[in-house]
Amino acid sequence: MQKYQMVSPSLRQQREFFGKRMQQIRFAKNIKMNTLSIYTKMAEANLYAFEHGTVSPSLDSMAKIFKVFGITFDEFFHTKDFQQEIK
Repeated sequence: MQKYQMVSPSLRQQREFFGKRMQQIRFAKNIKMNTLSIYTKMAEANLYAFEHGTVSPSLDSMAKIFKVFGITFDEFFHTKDFQQEIK
């Protein structure tokens, strides 16, 4: 019987992916960091840390960000890059 081990991305890789994707969507929707801060009621410093992969956002923080972006969790994470990372 052959055993398979699921390899998941490291926490650092997950934070980096989240930050890159967040920035990509923010730029595409032309949302400034201070505008995102106002609508999410989160400090710009926290949003900056999420975007630069130094801090992992909570589920609540992600939900607030995605609401401003007008997307779902599935839409955020359903990318070719993410799918390749989890393989």
